[in-house]
Amino acid sequence: MAKRLSTIQEIQNELDSLSENKSLAQAQRVILSVIRLLDDSISLDDNKMIELFNVDNQKISANANWFYEDSVMVDRRATYKIHAQNNLNLDFKLYGLTKPSKRTISWIQALIPNFEDEPFNSKYNIGIDFVVPKISRLNCRNWRHRPRCGLS
Repeated sequence: MAKRLSTIQEIQNELDSLSENKSLAQAQRVILSVIRLLDDSISLDDNKMIELFNVDNQKISANANWFYEDSVMVDRRATYKIHAQNNLNLDFKLYGLTKPSKRTISWIQALIPNFEDEPFNSKYNIGIDFVVPKISRLNCRNWRHRPRCGLS
């Protein structure tokens, strides 16, 4: 019980850091800390837990403008498998969306077949998808004096 409480406090600490440092890397740390509730053997600092993936039938490429680019590989979109090698029968995915909407989120959920989608998908795991919106900062100096402010 004490271990779970410390993990919940760890999630809160990562969320507090995310409110100060709005980045994909920090969002990934929050997600890893949530997954750590289910599997305490993982480390938040292990970059091998998060790996890029692409769907074989190029559905992501066809709608590439829905996803923002990966921070490391410029020609790849922000779509990740998280903790792929687990014994939990769970598939964790992270999608970085430029403009999340009901339509794009439901499309993402249907992108990869999971156990809960159809009764004949018994060979698949249960899917848990995380969606991280594009993080924008208000870029405006002396906004009281200058009426034009832009998002960057």
